[in-house]
Amino acid sequence: MKLKKGLALALAAAALLALLPGSARAEKDIYVVGLLFGDQLFPDAWNRVEVRVPNNSDKDFQGSVVVELGGEYVRDVFVEAGKTGSLVFYLPPLAYIQRDYSNVTALKIYLRDQRGRTISKVNLTTGSRKTSSIFVGVMGKQAGEFKRIGNVLDYLSVAGMNPESLDNLQFAQNFRAIVLSNPGSVSLNPHQAANLRRWLEAGGMLVVGGGSSWQQSAALLSPDILPVRIQGVETIAAGDLVPLGLPSLEEGEYTIAAGGGVRP
Repeated sequence: MKLKKGLALALAAAALLALLPGSARAEKDIYVVGLLFGDQLFPDAWNRVEVRVPNNSDKDFQGSVVVELGGEYVRDVFVEAGKTGSLVFYLPPLAYIQRDYSNVTALKIYLRDQRGRTISKVNLTTGSRKTSSIFVGVMGKQAGEFKRIGNVLDYLSVAGMNPESLDNLQFAQNFRAIVLSNPGSVSLNPHQAANLRRWLEAGGMLVVGGGSSWQQSAALLSPDILPVRIQGVETIAAGDLVPLGLPSLEEGEYTIAAGGGVRP
């Protein structure tokens, strides 16, 4: 009888412990958020999932993040108290992962502690899938201004990108064109610069912004990548650009980078 009473007390204590404010707050203060590139999973292109782990508690967190999609992709994570950790997962094309990919509507992300217990979970719902991903990536301070391209050419999607988008060459193939414009302090490490060159050699289109900030854009590239040797800037009227067939060109003057010595 005493044994049964002792067991009952232990179970009751465990149940009450779970209701303590400190225990409930610990789970709510540490959670997981998923961001899917393009808000969709592509069947014929590599996919990028950024996972963020905000830690609003007063203790450091160490555990693992699991992305489940036709299998499990696991990475360790450590997040200091009061900070947010970030991990990037690159997933193969959906058609490679699952034959009947048309029924895939979400992927699951788990945050687990060192004991393997799930403390946070999110289902990341995917949007409509396209047979071909046609994205224009814009690397620079004014990426939002280029979204007007999508209004004129509705088959294109314009997305801001950072140098880390070039870490994985397979994922970089999502971008049919990359625009470098007014990059500011952005820089490419040797691995990213090499992947950019490989991306170009594979048929990518690189647009280097001109205007008064052309030197910042050109500084990101090896000189032999640029099609011309830029010598300075000029101001021309909108009418002078008509032969280029640029859509929705507003009246006014434009500052362009000028040069010569076109490379073969």
